[in-house]
Amino acid sequence: MEWARERLATDYGIVWGDAEVERAHEGFRIGWPKLLGERGRIYLALHNGQAAGVGALKPISDEVAEVKRVFVRPEGRGLGIARTIMTRLIDDATALSFRMVRLDTMPFMTDAHRLYRSLGFVDAAPYAGEGAEMGLGIHSIYMELNLEQRG
Repeated sequence: MEWARERLATDYGIVWGDAEVERAHEGFRIGWPKLLGERGRIYLALHNGQAAGVGALKPISDEVAEVKRVFVRPEGRGLGIARTIMTRLIDDATALSFRMVRLDTMPFMTDAHRLYRSLGFVDAAPYAGEGAEMGLGIHSIYMELNLEQRG
């Protein structure tokens, strides 16, 4: 979160104090029932016995799921952890009969954009998600993967 806070301040002049960070965390906690429910998923990746990355799949509707909170610690980057998490989330979404997977990301997360595009995600119209609720919607990049067109 500190890295994102610094980039929001530097790139957009958006200063998030502790209250805004807590609001973001609380918004994620409110979604736990969906993440931990029958059609949700949350994964913790380990590397050398230590937490290295995380990613979640949140049902939005019967047909659409959202990828949330994909993050790999700096010391775990470049090891394929994010790709493994994303591939698992996409495979799960397919097995759970979702037709579409969406996500939102910030422009400065360029490594993530490359990963998402390599997995077939394309730019999409904005949707009402967590980023928009936190006031970041106008700065966000929205992407989607149509699972029905996936080879």
